[in-house]
Amino acid sequence: MMNRIYISSDHGAGAWLAAAWDRWGKEGYPPPVEKVMKWGQGQEFSWSQPGVLCPVKTDEDEKWYVCGFPGDPAILIRVWNHLLPLIQGDSHRWQFINVSLSAPSINSWRKFRRGYTRLVKAREKDDKAFNLPLLR
Repeated sequence: MMNRIYISSDHGAGAWLAAAWDRWGKEGYPPPVEKVMKWGQGQEFSWSQPGVLCPVKTDEDEKWYVCGFPGDPAILIRVWNHLLPLIQGDSHRWQFINVSLSAPSINSWRKFRRGYTRLVKAREKDDKAFNLPLLR
């Protein structure tokens, strides 16, 4: 299986929604906001530390991380492409998911809850917002 890093050009709201949708979203239905928040708070994600990878799924076979970076995520992706071979040995086992959906005003779980409906509608309006392959 491929390891994944979801990265959005905000504080992480877009990346969290993309990872949660990939994990729990059913065909056409988003995951409940409470489930996403409980998952995120259980991982001790810090909204105040942009650029930090937060592990959200660490199975033996695959690992998922989310990251918010208010700027150009391509910068971090280039850095990780050089660092991962040094750390993990093989960068080809990693998939970088550059989430184009961005919500720069969301920088806390409280604001995530309030803006969740807007994020979901933006995702539904533009299926390309996540650049995600269909993994179902």
